[in-house]
Amino acid sequence: MSQHLVPGKTAVLAEIDEEWVTPLDTRMEALSGVVVRRSRDEFVDAQIEREIEADKAELAQLKAEHAQAVGKAKAKIQVKIDATEKRLKARREKFEQKIAAIKRDGEAKIKSLQDQAAKARSDRKAKLEKRIADARARHKARAETLSQAWQLVKEAAAI
Repeated sequence: MSQHLVPGKTAVLAEIDEEWVTPLDTRMEALSGVVVRRSRDEFVDAQIEREIEADKAELAQLKAEHAQAVGKAKAKIQVKIDATEKRLKARREKFEQKIAAIKRDGEAKIKSLQDQAAKARSDRKAKLEKRIADARARHKARAETLSQAWQLVKEAAAI
């Protein structure tokens, strides 16, 4: 984005569900705009993983320093370790809540699509059923990614 968002330019961030990208791309091209598509889920998951890895590395570093320190320095490092562990615990709890919310949201989206498909005519119904299959696949992949991230959280807590 830094290549496109230079002084004097404006960015618009939107979360949309597109069935067809051409109308937006065509309009933006006419405005000399640039469309960058990225899944919100991918962005959020990557941020969570970066935060977990940073906390994990910080805790490992602090524990290594603690093992070498003596006297007051050791006590100061222990205070930092305690604060980092507290932050990790809070991040774990937040992450658990996020996983539950993502699961609910994914299931609600699939249910909404199913409700639409039940009321739709045959041509529209086929498109909706494809979207349902796609939504299920994305939801499953996201659950797997979150499961891996959750494993990192548990490993960080064990350090």
